[in-house]
Amino acid sequence: MQKNNGSIFYNIKLENGEAKLIIHPDNKLDFEKYTPEIPDIFNNSSNVVNKNSRNEIKKFKNEFNLSEPIIIKKFGQQGLYDNIRFRVSKSRAFRSFKAACWLKRLEISIPQTFLAIEYRTTGNKLINSYYVCKYIDFDFDLYDVYKEKVYSDKIEELICDLAIRAKKIHDNNIIYNDFHPNNVHFKRDENDLYEMYFIDFNRVKKSKSLNLKKKAKDLCRLRIPEGYLNLFLNKYEPNSADKLAKYIKKYYQKHLKFKKLKNKLRS
Repeated sequence: MQKNNGSIFYNIKLENGEAKLIIHPDNKLDFEKYTPEIPDIFNNSSNVVNKNSRNEIKKFKNEFNLSEPIIIKKFGQQGLYDNIRFRVSKSRAFRSFKAACWLKRLEISIPQTFLAIEYRTTGNKLINSYYVCKYIDFDFDLYDVYKEKVYSDKIEELICDLAIRAKKIHDNNIIYNDFHPNNVHFKRDENDLYEMYFIDFNRVKKSKSLNLKKKAKDLCRLRIPEGYLNLFLNKYEPNSADKLAKYIKKYYQKHLKFKKLKNKLRS
C-alpha cells in the first residue's frame, strides 16, 4: 500500500496477474475484498445504464452491500494500438480518477469519485479497467437545455453558469477534450434549483498554457447553438469573444469533416 496526495494505491496479486487500485481518501467502500470478483460481478449484472462499442456503465448496490447505489464504468480495449499503449501508460480508468481529483479541487461538481481498478497480466498487458463513482439520477442534460425542454425561463442563467465553469477549467490550464452536451448533466433539488455536473473525463489533460485556439478547439465540442454562443463567450472571455467565435466555428467544421470521413471509412 502507498499513499500519494491522500489517495491510496494497492497492488493485489491474482491467479493470472494482478489488480492495481487507486482509492480516493473519501472512499467509504470496502472494495479491496471484492477485487478478484469485480469482473464477474460486473459481467453478471444486467443493470446497464449506458453502453457503446467500447465502454459499458452499470449501476450496483446490493452486490456490494451498499446503502447507496454506485456506478461502475468498464473501459474496454480495442485493437493492437490499445494493447501496446496501455502496457506503458495508465488506463482510462486511472486517467479518469486523476482528472476527477483535478476537477474536484477546482470545485467543479462531479459525481463523488471512489476508486479505479486496473486488471493486468503478469506481462503488464491491460485486460480491463474500471472507474467507480457515486450514482446520481440526473434529470436532464445540456442538450435538453439547448432544446429549451427544461428551465425555459433560466436558459441564459444556465449558459452563463456553464461559461463560468468552463473558464475556471481553462484558467487552470486543463483541457477537457470531451466537452460534449451529453457530458454535462443537471440534478434538480427539492426547491427546483439545479446543480450542474460534469462526467466522462478520461480524456482530460493538463497543458502548460492555453491560447485562444486551444480554448476554442475544446469549446467547440459543447456545440452551443448560434443564438447562445455570444452570451456564452461574453461571460467566458468578453475581450476575445469575436476571435473565439471564429475559431470555434472553424474547429467545429473540421470536427464535422473528420467525423464524416471516419463514418465513411467504417462503412
